[in-house]
This record gives sequence, C-alpha cells and structure tokens, in this order.
Amino acid sequence: MLFSQELKVYQYMAVYNFSDNYFVNRLSNIGFKNYGLVLDAACGKGDWLPALAKLNKKVHAFDFVKSSLTEAKQLAFKKGVTNIKIFSASMLSIPIKNNVFDAVFCFDSLMFVNPVHTLNEFKRILKPKGKVYISLNRPGWILKCFWERGILNRNLSKIFMSLRIIYDTFMRMLINYEIKVENTVYTKTNLERIAKKTGYKIIFIGYEGSYKNLDYEKYPACFKQKYLGIPVSIEAILEKHE
Repeated sequence: MLFSQELKVYQYMAVYNFSDNYFVNRLSNIGFKNYGLVLDAACGKGDWLPALAKLNKKVHAFDFVKSSLTEAKQLAFKKGVTNIKIFSASMLSIPIKNNVFDAVFCFDSLMFVNPVHTLNEFKRILKPKGKVYISLNRPGWILKCFWERGILNRNLSKIFMSLRIIYDTFMRMLINYEIKVENTVYTKTNLERIAKKTGYKIIFIGYEGSYKNLDYEKYPACFKQKYLGIPVSIEAILEKHE
C-alpha cells in the first residue's frame, strides 16, 4: 500500500507527461536502440529510462539529486524493468572506467554544468565511435522564463534568476567556456564550437525533437521550437572519434 502511494506521487510530479510509445519513438529516431550498454546521464525522475531499457540490452543511469533517483527507481519497478542500474553521481565526475559505454543520453541537463568538462567526461567513458545525445536550453527559454514566470506573474525571484542566467551565459559564451556557472543558454553556433573543442564529430544539431522525426504531430518535442520567434531548445547527436 505504501509503495502504491509513492507511485502516485511520481505520477503527479512526472516531468514529461507522454506515453511509453512517445519515448520509444523519440529514442528510435535518434538511433538509441540495439546497443549493449547505454548511460542516461542526469536521468532525473527517469522519464526516459523504461524506453531506453526496452530498446537496449543494458542501461546505467545516475543523477545528483537523491529524491529524483528514488522516483526513477520507483518508475523502473512499476514498469517491471530489470536491466537498469541506477546510482548517484555528478556529470563532472562519473565513477565509470574508460571506454565502457556504446552511447550516452543526456536530456535537458548539460546547461547546468561546465559543458566542455562534461563532454570530455562523456568521451572518456565512451567506446570509440560511441554516440552522445544532448538537449539543452536556447535563448528563447530564458525569454519565456523572464516574461511569463517573472514579469507576468510579478515574481521577483524568477526575474532575478533569469537575469542571473543571462549574466552567466554572457560570461561563458563571450569570455571563457571553462568557467563554472550554475546555468546558461546556448545558440547552435555555441554548441558547434563546444563539440569541436571537445573533439566530437557532429552528426546533427537542430531543434529538439526534430531529428528524423517523421511524425512530429504525434511525437512532438518536449519543448516548443520557438518563443516569440526565438529558438527554445536544441538537440545534438555527436560521435566520439577513435
């Protein structure tokens, strides 16, 4: 009885309210299937985990927030998933040996950490020609946050948060990509620069949810493509050189 109540908490707090078929379709589009070992970096509450487990032989997943890991484990149990290993870790220091994973999936999280350091860490644990999928915020996201959550709701904390992110973005993009800041937003050019600096081959960079998505109306992006004409979220598929 207690466990069923915990599951209700998860359903109420789910991040992305989509069906199982949605996640399977999105992952299939980006080629994250039929791998031996996949990592879900910063997995959060585990929205993508059941689909990753269904499409691949084995999945490891981690997050830095313990409450999120608890909910991820609850979801895996609810879905009857047995080929997942979930543990606590930071993207800046992943407790995994070199050249282990076939692919790394990182959804809506890279902007919270140093991108150069993190992509280098992903490269370290990937096998040669291993794939990385990342999605992260673009300038439209901060504009939406500033205007809708801050100005329209008269929420000073959201206004100040948005201004801080703009400042952090300026510092990282124009001064030094290596500095440690809490959160930033990115343009396509920024991400291309980071991918090249960390030695990846770029397979695709574009709107989140757009890569080989032939049925976009049925399986849309988690975030709208634009806000007031400005891109909101970006996705990239990268490949580790041998």
